[in-house]
Amino acid sequence: MINSESVNYPVIAIIPARGGSKGVKNKNLRKVGQCSLLERAIKSASNVESINIIIVTTDSVTIADEAKGLGAEVIFRPSHLADDNSRTIDAVIHTLDIKTISQGVCVLLQPTSPFRTSHHVEVALEKFYDTQANSLVSVSEASDHPFKMLVIEPDNIISPVRSWSDLESPRQALPKIVKPNGAIYVNKIEDLHKYRSFFTQPMSYLMMDAESSLDIDTEYDLKQANLVEEGNYE
Repeated sequence: MINSESVNYPVIAIIPARGGSKGVKNKNLRKVGQCSLLERAIKSASNVESINIIIVTTDSVTIADEAKGLGAEVIFRPSHLADDNSRTIDAVIHTLDIKTISQGVCVLLQPTSPFRTSHHVEVALEKFYDTQANSLVSVSEASDHPFKMLVIEPDNIISPVRSWSDLESPRQALPKIVKPNGAIYVNKIEDLHKYRSFFTQPMSYLMMDAESSLDIDTEYDLKQANLVEEGNYE
């Protein structure tokens, strides 16, 4: 267990929660079980002893009010950092700049991962420190192996991602492939400023199972999440 006394720099949790969403209206305030996605994200940070401050970056007064009521700080971001094409990294850098934080560790927790828990966050931080990585990302096993896919070339000819033999190889003979699940990103704050990326080398990972990795992007995803919460998902 890592506590706030075991490190001599701040550990900041940043939760990006803009108001607009095309796939699910008011997504960050929608509920899985009795708690909104925003509340779940804040709780997954507030129960981690080593996290010194929790900040929600948003453009929404309604989200800001709920975040403050749950004990989080709020940074309002400008509209150009809150549209459909905005990058999360830019909103994070904006938050760090406003707070004049240039050193320490940043933990990014997206509200769209309702089954990420404080335990996941604690394990991620412990592995980040133990591996002396510059960054860590949570991942889950890819359901479809990319080496068994085909690329459509500009002339409409298809080609393999790596080789034709991969298409006929047993999956077990191929390298194990994982994908970022969006639940947790841990970074050195200095590197975020320097590289403006969550993926800096050397990089470590936290493996999460499929259920914990469920990501809310559509109304169907939200329905599935509530079924999982109720224990009725098969």
